[in-house]
Amino acid sequence: MHKLEIIRENGNVPKSLAGEDHVTGLIADMTSAEIPAGFKQERVQAVSTIDRAEALGITADAESWAVKVLHYQLSEIFRINPAISLYLGVFTKPDTYTFVEIKTVQNYAGLSVESAKSNLEANGLSLGGVTEEASSKPKGTVIGQSPAAGSTVTEGGSVSLVISSGRAAEPEKQPSAPTESPATAKQKTDASKLTIKLE
Repeated sequence: MHKLEIIRENGNVPKSLAGEDHVTGLIADMTSAEIPAGFKQERVQAVSTIDRAEALGITADAESWAVKVLHYQLSEIFRINPAISLYLGVFTKPDTYTFVEIKTVQNYAGLSVESAKSNLEANGLSLGGVTEEASSKPKGTVIGQSPAAGSTVTEGGSVSLVISSGRAAEPEKQPSAPTESPATAKQKTDASKLTIKLE
């Protein structure tokens, strides 16, 4: 993307009407073959009349359709506001463009890996990594994914899946107190009794 910054100093672009002070900028992108001769060396030029634009090579009878359209636009600008001070920048645009489609990631939870993969490919995406985690869900079904459902990715992107191993994660066992017979427990209780006599 091109940017045109106007820094005003002493003096200005010559204006066709005295007392007016309208300064603006316009950027045009063209292929390198279409750029008018007056903009080959200096990409930004001060243009205050259509005659000046034509002297720089922006003409109504140019071979390039882009230059003809630019001439028309400038003619209209100067017709509507003849006092305007215009800085015109003509830059090279790419000769070709690459457009990438954006895809929304679907929810694959509960599907088999094969079904999820078919769905991904039908939507212009690919299957990334597949990992397995313990789960009570049926073995081989999708229980997680990255990126998450509803996220956007560029066409051709991949989605990684987490599938169920078909068994729930076993809870951690807590250490239990040692077991003892009731007789042993009674002996310990009796032995721990304390008798105090007052005299």
